[in-house]
Amino acid sequence: MSNKNHLLTPHLEEKFLKELHRRYVDRYGHLTHKLDQYEFFTTELFEVIKQKITDEEYWYPTVDLAQSLEKKGFVRFSENRLGFFLTEQGYKFAEGSWKDKALSWLNSNQGVIAAGAFIVAIAGLFAGSC
Repeated sequence: MSNKNHLLTPHLEEKFLKELHRRYVDRYGHLTHKLDQYEFFTTELFEVIKQKITDEEYWYPTVDLAQSLEKKGFVRFSENRLGFFLTEQGYKFAEGSWKDKALSWLNSNQGVIAAGAFIVAIAGLFAGSC
């Protein structure tokens, strides 16, 4: 088997990270406290990273990309190295749209939202008593 590392590009890494993020959000929504509960396995075949070697040969560089993302702090391997988890840093980096960023902010700033709701409720009480 030839060295296929030339097929590993930053663009492919980003596609892979966004796919991990998409799968996580599909299962748990925008709750980052459950990142340790969703294990991706090194044996999974992710179509978004499928690389054509020849007309009959394809390569899924799951392990190579996961190791590269681990070096950047975006994933963490399980103790037995058969699976890996998206880290909070990887989750945040993969967030692309403003909607994802807004939901993530709302999720991580629940106290601010509660305080705002409390202020609105108090203002409503005073406005209603006038």
